[in-house]
Amino acid sequence: MRSLILLVVLLLSTPSCATSGNPSVTREEMTSQIKMGMSTKEDVRKLFGAPNVVSRTLMSPVVGVSTSPTSMEIWTYAYTDISTSPVTFIPVVGLFAGSSTINTASLAVSFDDKGIVQNVTTGQSQATGGPGASFGANP
Repeated sequence: MRSLILLVVLLLSTPSCATSGNPSVTREEMTSQIKMGMSTKEDVRKLFGAPNVVSRTLMSPVVGVSTSPTSMEIWTYAYTDISTSPVTFIPVVGLFAGSSTINTASLAVSFDDKGIVQNVTTGQSQATGGPGASFGANP
């Protein structure tokens, strides 16, 4: 009986979690190494590896600067961490008090046609959901 109680306490004190993507995008010491106008595609690849998404955009000419549209290549990296409250797994109680928290981070790096970084955008968000989300919400 004592070992059963210990097992239940252990299970309830360990949150369940899952992660996906590149955790380096959450670290400012990594993202701050990208220098606009200086870093290249190879520099970014060395820091973060292959991007999750590669897209291209055509930008309108800037009056007085250029007469033709310019293209930009954008590399996007993402990271997701999902933590589920241990209470979620308690039969019946989990239906009313369970919750999950999702943390996401992203990094988008834009390159000019020479492969030089022109723009760096980072973002982070957190969302908590489920019936028990209001019990453990952080303001």
